[in-house]
Amino acid sequence: MSVKLKGQFYYNLDAIPINVVRVATTKPGESAHPHDATEVEHSHDFSELVVILDGKGMHRIGGADYPVWAGYVFLIQGRQSHFFHNRENMVIVNVMYDASKLQLPENYLKRIPGYHAMFILEPHYRKSHKFSSRLHLDSIELSHLEDMLGSMIDEQQKKHPGHEAALYAGLVRMIVYLSRQYTKTQSSEAKELLRLGGLLKEIGQIVEKKTTLTDLAQKAGMSKVHFMRVFKRATGDTPLQYMVKNRIRKAMSLLRDSPHLNITDVAYQCGFNDSNYFTRIFRKVAKTTPLKYRNTP
Repeated sequence: MSVKLKGQFYYNLDAIPINVVRVATTKPGESAHPHDATEVEHSHDFSELVVILDGKGMHRIGGADYPVWAGYVFLIQGRQSHFFHNRENMVIVNVMYDASKLQLPENYLKRIPGYHAMFILEPHYRKSHKFSSRLHLDSIELSHLEDMLGSMIDEQQKKHPGHEAALYAGLVRMIVYLSRQYTKTQSSEAKELLRLGGLLKEIGQIVEKKTTLTDLAQKAGMSKVHFMRVFKRATGDTPLQYMVKNRIRKAMSLLRDSPHLNITDVAYQCGFNDSNYFTRIFRKVAKTTPLKYRNTP
């Protein structure tokens, strides 16, 4: 039976929802920290970035066992049950964070194909790829990542003024670094995800340019039906829904930062030829009207 872990066990919900924990192999029955569930099947209501710094062991996720050793880095999303067993001198660093409360700069992160591949696509493809598309760092890359983690742990422990901002910046810096490293991955499975990641990046940049589902499927090297299925599984949206949401995000930015533009101008700049239709779609996505959004402090 899987145990459900809550973020409140690991970080102060009134502060920044980030916690970096180092877990070393212990004797059977010993815990490395309060609420240590490393060898207990569990899921959580937050994201967990797992870094294997040393040693080896088995990782069970989705009912299957996969060997892991130093250099492996992967993301465990909420609701995914997993645990480790047969650990041998294993040292893990878990970076636990609640992306829904952090407002990560995804508009910028999604410009990196490796971000799409590692943080959006790979968790969905884990079972079909038999975990072969996870990221593996060499010793130099891992040492650089360990320095980043050490700085975050230091900020977390000393709690100097501004440590929350430093933790947030450290998390973003680490995500950028890992996304760039994933872009260099050479396995065929990872290349497939990078190809899709590049396509997600391109779709995310489509605002005014017209494109068709056929064009997108051809660029992905898939049939339209397969592309629709893969896209929906990876993003939770159809390609059209994804593009519309991206256009609305662009509109929100213009409404906030370009007061000289009227609502019709914003609609046109975001690919909507009808301002009334734009208002209906904006209300559906943003749960408010463009005018109310602009006037909200």
